[in-house]
Amino acid sequence: MTAHVILLRHAALPDAWAGRWAGGGSDPPADPTALRALSGPVARAASAHPPARVLSSPLARARATAALLGLPLAIDARLAERDFGRWEGRPVADCLGGVDPADLASAERYLAIAIPGAEPADAVVRRAEALWRELSQTAGTTWCVGHGGSLRALLAAACRLSLADAFRFSMAPGAMLALTAPRVSGGRRWRWEWLSG
Repeated sequence: MTAHVILLRHAALPDAWAGRWAGGGSDPPADPTALRALSGPVARAASAHPPARVLSSPLARARATAALLGLPLAIDARLAERDFGRWEGRPVADCLGGVDPADLASAERYLAIAIPGAEPADAVVRRAEALWRELSQTAGTTWCVGHGGSLRALLAAACRLSLADAFRFSMAPGAMLALTAPRVSGGRRWRWEWLSG
């Protein structure tokens, strides 16, 4: 039995949200033009990797993107983006302007920044690991539609990476990554392949 998991990041946000923190504490819609542009690539990827089930973050931008698959959605809060607390909706440059430049020098330091009122990065990792334990034992192809942070956390859980290492993967809006693992002696060995990105 071979398991497949497809990670799909939601379509881009409207221009008004460019350069702003959009995490689990804010719920802007996906940009309609970006959704239309993504429909073709998603349809082609779904033809090659037919979904047995579709899981989506509860946020509107992810649900609208998941709807492109044309199947019933199961909402899973573990796919939601990290809540950025008091930084939600604010310009990224303004928030990072008050951060020690040394904390921006590496992914490890960046993820450890104490954002007021935010969900800790390790909490995102824990919920991703819990979801991954279920996905890794599920036959068929599961599509997971989420966000840059939550999907990188799933990738980290699958490939036994640190979250900092997973953040070195580009996960632009609309990016799709396939994770595949045949069952072998001693468990599964996961491998990944970009479908778009």
